This record gives sequence, structure tokens and C-alpha cells, in this order.
Amino acid sequence: MVEGIEGERAAFVIKLHHALIDGVGGVAVLVHLLDPHRRPAGTRASTSPASPVTERKQIDGVPASRGGSPLLHLPDTRHLFEAALHAASHPAESLDQLRSTAESAARLLAPAGRPMSTLMTERGFGRRFEVLDLSLGELREAEAATGGTLNDVFVAGVVGGLQRYHDLHGANLDSLRMLMPVNMRGGAEPVSGNHFVPARFVVQAARDPGERVREVHRVAGEWKHAPALGLSDMLAAGLNLLPDPLVTALWGSMLKGDDCCITNVPGPPFETYLAGAQVERIYAFAPPSGAALNVALVTLAGRACVGINFDAAAVPDPAKLAACLDEGFGEVVRLGRTDKEETP
Repeated sequence: MVEGIEGERAAFVIKLHHALIDGVGGVAVLVHLLDPHRRPAGTRASTSPASPVTERKQIDGVPASRGGSPLLHLPDTRHLFEAALHAASHPAESLDQLRSTAESAARLLAPAGRPMSTLMTERGFGRRFEVLDLSLGELREAEAATGGTLNDVFVAGVVGGLQRYHDLHGANLDSLRMLMPVNMRGGAEPVSGNHFVPARFVVQAARDPGERVREVHRVAGEWKHAPALGLSDMLAAGLNLLPDPLVTALWGSMLKGDDCCITNVPGPPFETYLAGAQVERIYAFAPPSGAALNVALVTLAGRACVGINFDAAAVPDPAKLAACLDEGFGEVVRLGRTDKEETP
């Protein structure tokens, strides 16, 4: 607990290791510590707001992963027989599906030798932190104006900010390899543990902010329906059977070539309180996971709180990059304002 903040306020610093819980689960645990009223009546159990994990809808077209050992959730005999019968009667369709699934799994596990950025190439153990405060309403307006999603708008703002940062240093930036955790929770899993798939995709750094949103929407949409996401439990089970050094080497080869990691976790959409004090902001400093930085968005009662975790070796001037990211978000937000001005 950090006291003495201006305005008789205080802050909590909470550190959780990813071995215990992922971002969505971490926010769910935090929400159970909060109250929906400044002075709640009755017991905490009857007044605690619902966990965002239980309210989140399943990703379209992607079966949610389940808790427990992945080996316990492999297809049963009846499903295997039905699948074999279908394959025998529709060989061409089955081969096409098999090829598509294999290509998707190869993309998920493919090594990335080096970052695509020519500027943010070094990696180290030092970390620096910055925060940004955005208006969730303005991001929503940009979402409506572009036809994308909130996540598309957020990622497009990050791409624009990184582009400005490269321009500031006289470096060219054509594309970025981004790592984004895809939440695979369906509501039945325990809060603890990790229930996500690390999707990696390459985004073209277009100069036009509207084009950036469309590019992110296209690439992210391809990943959202990727067949390999539905096999994440089975792939994890296979990796668990390999020797630890081999798994470490494989995981490292997947992550060391990423430029940026992006996390988007929904928080409570209503005001919350802790010991009678209003919770004004929630910032997440998620691990870079081998990338130069992690930009994490947590939405809270109409506010968008952005926590940025920099690898100090890759980004020696984090304040400058944070300012560039702020400008990148502003550029995307103006798309929503322009749309409102043009509407009669």
C-alpha cells in the first residue's frame, strides 16, 4: 500500500506471477476484493460484483478450453468414430480441413528469429513503466466510425505510436510482429491458471489511421477463427511430454522475434470501492514476454487505463515512446470525432 498521494489518496501495488494466474483471472480476483458501493450493506459475499470472467462471452467459432489436465479432455471414442466415418465419406473435405489445421498449428508454433523493428532490437532484464489515461467513450466512437472493434482501435493506436517513435529516431518501420493473448475461457474454468493462447501476427504499419484499424481487424479476424486455437489444450499436452530444455528452447524461439505484446482485459463497467474509497484507475504492467514492450489496456467504468512495461535495453527512452503512443491513440480517436462532425 502506497500512502501520501496528492488528494489524500492511496495506491495498491499487487504482483502476481503468471505461473499462478493470467490477466483475466487476475482482474477477476481483484474485483472480488472490491465493493460496488462506497458503504455496502450486509456481507461482502452478497455485495461483491460479478466476476468479468463469468460475464465474458465465448470467442465466436472457437471452443473454450477447459480446466484440469489437457489429457482429460481429448475426444472420446464416440466422437473419434464419428470423425473417422465422416473422413471416409468425405475424403477431399477432410484432407482440406487437416491441411488447414496443420498450417494453423504451424503458424502458432513457428519460430521468429528476430524482431521486425530495426530500432528496438536489444533485450535485457531491466524494466521501466509508464501509464496513459484514455477515454473509453472516445475509443468506442472510433470503433463505431471505423467498423472495427475496441481491440482493433487500441492495437491501431499502438502501431501508430510505434511508427511515430521510429520516425523520431530516423528509423523506418514497415511492419510489426505483435503477440496478443487470446482469452479461451468459457466460464467453467477456475479463476487460477492460464487460459489463453499466444497469437502472433504481422501488422503493416500504414500511415493512415483508418487503414491501420482495417489492417488490424483483418489480421486479428484471421486469428480469431484459426483452427489451431481450438487445439490449444492438445498442443499444450504434447509440449508437456517433451523434455524441459526442449520446451524452453521452443517457447523462446516463438517469442524472441516479437516486437510488441498487447493485452486487453475488461474490468468492471461500474464504479468500485475499496474500504470506502473509490477505485479511480487500474493499471496492468504485463510482462513483455520477449518483446520490446507490453501495452496493456484495462477498462474501468468508462475509463481506459493503459499500463506500459518496457524492456529498458530495447527502449532506453520510455517517456518518449509513451508520448508517441499517446499521439498514436489521439490519431485514432480523432476518427470518431471526424465521423460525428460529418453526421448531419
